[in-house]
Parts: sequence; structure tokens; C-alpha cells
Amino acid sequence: MERGFVTPKVVFSRCLGFDSCRWDGASVPNGFAERLIAYTETVTVCPELEIGLGVPRDPIKIVKEDEGQRLLQLNTEKDLTRRMEDFARSYLKSLGEVDGFLLKERSPSCGIREVGICAGLRSEEIIAKTSGLFARQVLDTFKSAAVESEERLADMRIREHFLTKLFTLSSFRKVHSSADLGCFHSRNSFLFASYSGKEEAAMARIAANREGRTASETFVDYARHLAAALSHPPRRTSCVNILTECLGHVIKRLCQSEKREFMVALDGYSRLCLPLNAPRLLLKNHVERLGADTLVDQSFMEPYPSELAAEM
Repeated sequence: MERGFVTPKVVFSRCLGFDSCRWDGASVPNGFAERLIAYTETVTVCPELEIGLGVPRDPIKIVKEDEGQRLLQLNTEKDLTRRMEDFARSYLKSLGEVDGFLLKERSPSCGIREVGICAGLRSEEIIAKTSGLFARQVLDTFKSAAVESEERLADMRIREHFLTKLFTLSSFRKVHSSADLGCFHSRNSFLFASYSGKEEAAMARIAANREGRTASETFVDYARHLAAALSHPPRRTSCVNILTECLGHVIKRLCQSEKREFMVALDGYSRLCLPLNAPRLLLKNHVERLGADTLVDQSFMEPYPSELAAEM
């Protein structure tokens, strides 16, 4: 793993190109997932296979009933709710530390947010949207992890955030001492400021630990603020501000054409025409070429392997 990236542990829906395990015997190859596995400790799961459903199998759906939502199999009318919930709890407990999940959207088991709730077993009417039963347990058990669906990652802003969060969390897992925490925060300070100046300031204070709190208290408090900072993608204006601040460290050593090229990329990002990596990678190249000590080790320059930012 280049540039000192820590390999993240990621759980993938097995049908995303790993196995032909969908209800109809198909798989759903995904170019981004195929690229990502080269950079991760990869775990795959198909909850529907794990609870004993075969391939091919009768489809399942989430149905609204008086007592709540039930996971039912269409043709057999089997109620699989308890079986899926029990499997999810047991499986997720067995995983240990996990940095992220990439799950199949719209799946009654793995879908994160766009799973239809049907009015009845024989009805095609969708009365609301929810999460699949396995995905619900993921979101409840791994509240701070990077969790996304393959469909949403087609949005470059969402993909950048997912990757940033994923590799930042994997790096944080390797922080074991107060000295490590200080180095971690220092290396990520610009990145955290791009997400939330308020949370970055709180994390800086915690990492400094002038109150002399125990290491365990410090780590728990820091992790809480880290999760809050990374809970949503950064605002575009915040990223522009950090990019502009970083530019100030090297601008006097850039020629006019280099300044112009960067400002064009920055303007393109500001106007939603270009991804964040367009101006950021230009700046990273200048920082490395000029040896700008203040920025050269900042994760903001490259928070995840740049190859993963390529179009899907």
C-alpha cells in the first residue's frame, strides 16, 4: 500500500461481482468494487445464502404488517424475519473491527436506504422505503464505519467521502498511544478542518490532553468527535477554503501558468464541474515538487489512493 496507507477491512455484498448468488442466479459486476478489493482486506457475504436460501431462489420482499415489517418469501410465504435478524447479529459480532461496508442497493437484505416496503405479500404497491434487514444491523452495529451502496458511489462526491472516511478510519485503528494520536491528528488536521472546523478544534484539544486524562478516556472522546466530523461529506465551500489556505504555502514559488491552471481547476470544483481531486492533485504535485514541509505529509493532499478516484 503506497504512501503509508493502512489497508482497510471492508465487507462487500458477494453478488457485486464475487459470486453468482442473486435470487435469479446472476451477479452484478461492479467496476469500483473490483478496483477497491486490490486495496482492502476483503470480506464477502450473501446474507440470503447464509440463512439457507439457495440459488436460484424464490425472491423475498419486505412487507408491512400490523405488528411491523416482515421479511417474507413471495411464493413459499415463509417468514424469514427472525432468521435474518439472528444471522445478522451473530455474523456482525464475529467480524471484529471493520472499517467499511459496500452493499447491494435495493436488496431486501443488504439495501441501505432504497428498499421498498410493500403493502402486502401479493402487492406491488410500495408504500415507503427502508433498509434491508441485514443492512439495518450493519448501521446499528457499526455506527461510525463507512457504509455505502454501489449505486450511490456513482456520485463522485459520495465516492470521495466514502474513500476518505474508509482510509481515515483504517489509519485510526493503528493509533495505540498518546504519541500516535498526536501524530495522527497532526497529519490529518487539514483534512478534518475541511470537514468541520469545530470538530477539528475539539480533536486537537483532546489529542493535546493538557488535562492529563487517561489514554482510554482520551481515545474514546477523540473517536466520538472523529465520527461526528466524518458523518457527512464536507461542504464544498470548506474544501475551497482549505485548498486556498494550502495554496498560500506554495503560491510564491509557482509560475503564472501553474497558478492559472490551479485556479481553473478550483473554479471548476466550485461550480460543480470537477471533482475535488482535480484541484487537490494539482496542489499535491506542486507540494511534493517544491518540498513544502508544512503540507507534504498532510493526508488532505491524498486521503486515499488516487487511482480509486477514477471514473467508474
